[in-house]
Amino acid sequence: MINNLGRRSLSVLRNYSKRQINTTSQLNQEVKQLDEATKSEIEQLEETAEKSKLTSIDEFRVEMAPFLKELFCGRFNTIVLSYPDTLTNDRYFNVENKLLDLRKALESRQDYIDNIQTENYISKDLIMSMRSHGLFAHRGSLQDDGEGYSITESLRFLEEVANASLSLSNIIVNSAWYGAEVLRRHGSPELKKQYLPGLHNGTSICALCVADDMAGTDANSASASILQDPQTGTLTLSGDKLWVTNGANVDIFIVWAKQVSKYADGGALTPRLTAVLVDAKNSAGITVSEHNYPTRGLKGCGFKSVKFDNVQVPLENQIAAPGQGFHILTDCLKDEAKLAGCVQIIAGLRKALNRTIGAISLAFFFSKNIYSNSKV
Repeated sequence: MINNLGRRSLSVLRNYSKRQINTTSQLNQEVKQLDEATKSEIEQLEETAEKSKLTSIDEFRVEMAPFLKELFCGRFNTIVLSYPDTLTNDRYFNVENKLLDLRKALESRQDYIDNIQTENYISKDLIMSMRSHGLFAHRGSLQDDGEGYSITESLRFLEEVANASLSLSNIIVNSAWYGAEVLRRHGSPELKKQYLPGLHNGTSICALCVADDMAGTDANSASASILQDPQTGTLTLSGDKLWVTNGANVDIFIVWAKQVSKYADGGALTPRLTAVLVDAKNSAGITVSEHNYPTRGLKGCGFKSVKFDNVQVPLENQIAAPGQGFHILTDCLKDEAKLAGCVQIIAGLRKALNRTIGAISLAFFFSKNIYSNSKV
């Protein structure tokens, strides 16, 4: 009887083991099929992403000799007559599609745009919308969380925003073009890593602080001062800065001030222009005026005065060495910065022209439509 029980037990164990082996084999086969299906899907996604990747325009750029030097030698480079960058077909259609989305977003928020002139304020909803459309990231490199668009593409987006509101475009330009450009060109790797991603995704807003009671167009006449602690190296910033764009919402100030220091060859102490980055979130002693400067236009820009009262600035936040402040200012506010300003002016002039045409077309003089006059 015991032998019969033993035989039956062995038989049950063998059958159970076979079922286990079959089940394990089936599971392994299903997992393998799933892995192959997943791998195939990933390959398809990678192939699709590769196809949708925009063509680089770097290969179409050519080296240019200095234009004026060549002109004095009797050689005129006709390439300067073209727009900054020629777009490939895929990039062109990509820009046009994004412009349609941007135009719809601006039109859907026309009430907020109309309120800028009466409330002297830009709604956060507008800023968030521009942030979601990447307006702060267009000129940033992909390594710094930017979108890496060319100057041609970026200017086209900026023109669309300026056509809707010059105040809104001006805030974007001052932060994402001017402020970010200073950091991109002259900031240390640590400063770029810490602050550029925030400027490019719009979570941080930057303003340049140049003008004060002594410095208008000439930054070298600045009255704001910086003193350096000889032991810790910490910089202490003091002074008032005027006409700071969007001052109430700025959390990163780039300030030009005079630092007292010696030249490399020694000699007397001399105040020389420098530039420092002030992080308002981590700095005490910053006071922004409550009232805006009165302006006829750009009412949403919030031009304010900012007082820096013994603000402590880490030495690593110094962007320009003493004596290099004016060079950095002029270097960053040329080329692309001037193009950005021109695009905004063109958009404003186009709007003024369209309104003039619209007013004339409805105007009558002695029961006769003015628009019908050939001189008009």
